[in-house]
Amino acid sequence: MNIYSNKAFSSLKNSVKEITKVSDRELRHMPKDLDKISKEKKEIAIVSTHNLKIFTELRNIQKSAISDKYLIGNKDKELKTASENFDIEIIKEIISKIEFSNSYSPNLKTVSEIIGEEIKFQWDNGYLLDTYIGVYLHHYLGINRAQASRPEFWNSLLLADELILDYCIFRSQFARKKPQKVQLSYFIVEGEKNLIVEHLLARQWWAVELFRNGKNYPSAIEALSLGSMFTRRWGPMSLIHNKLFGLASANLLLKTSWPEKLGKYKDGRRYAIQNLPVIFNNYAATKNFDKEFRINQIENPDSHDIWREKRFKKFENKITKLFGPDDIEIKKSSIDKGTKILKDLARNSVSTETKYGPQKFL
Repeated sequence: MNIYSNKAFSSLKNSVKEITKVSDRELRHMPKDLDKISKEKKEIAIVSTHNLKIFTELRNIQKSAISDKYLIGNKDKELKTASENFDIEIIKEIISKIEFSNSYSPNLKTVSEIIGEEIKFQWDNGYLLDTYIGVYLHHYLGINRAQASRPEFWNSLLLADELILDYCIFRSQFARKKPQKVQLSYFIVEGEKNLIVEHLLARQWWAVELFRNGKNYPSAIEALSLGSMFTRRWGPMSLIHNKLFGLASANLLLKTSWPEKLGKYKDGRRYAIQNLPVIFNNYAATKNFDKEFRINQIENPDSHDIWREKRFKKFENKITKLFGPDDIEIKKSSIDKGTKILKDLARNSVSTETKYGPQKFL
């Protein structure tokens, strides 16, 4: 796979800025006397046009030959190794299992069989598709965190084949009741945070990387079931890079019975996902965190290279067969202990929202 520098996408970024300016202006200046139904139809028309223009720009740059002057040479060993670790045909095979189109009626029967749970067309179950993509990409890309932190890798992967771009376009609208206005950051990495929060391939890869427990993917699959609100809000936290904290926090959110709350997120779990990061970040500044979440295991520096050679080279038609690097694995007893610490912290903490006032988590 060719790796292109970020400069190769400067014209695309400029085009999208202009497209966004036009759609934003149209949304701001809609006639005020429109009834609710007419207003919604107008908004859908503006958003659909906005999306179509951006999708067209992306497809044009994918089909056009990007000048060789933007190619990153072999001197960048990190990216060179990343581009050689996988077979693009395997990535295409992963995506081809999703019998999607740009309509709202995808056929996900094959993927449902692979992950062992039926994917229905509902607004709240995009996480099942993200689980499939995240685990399969993690296993078959074979990249490490340093390589996965490079925007050039993900940007070039998007343009490596038309099918990959088509999937990202499809995912940007999947399980939506009406068209969602897309941003370029869903497709092209513009900053470090974008990798984990918005990018439609990198975000799923990073969720699996951050929440796997050594070579075992089940903990990551469970974390992904918490949905995109969790991966977007908790993924950028520096705390999540502490493996024990990451696993304990996901365990806390999954296994706790959260009471109903006032406000937008009556579901207490969603409320906790939204508001606990501030509480936990404050806790991380204390000496107690360093003591209670210290990881004493030493990572084998060769574990990633060993895993890369041991991985399956052909598509495995069952998600439970895939595995990650055999590096640091946290014991269940340690995760349970960390979960109890975080639960006690949540029980004794209050979140203050401007509109709804102080509310205890538990």
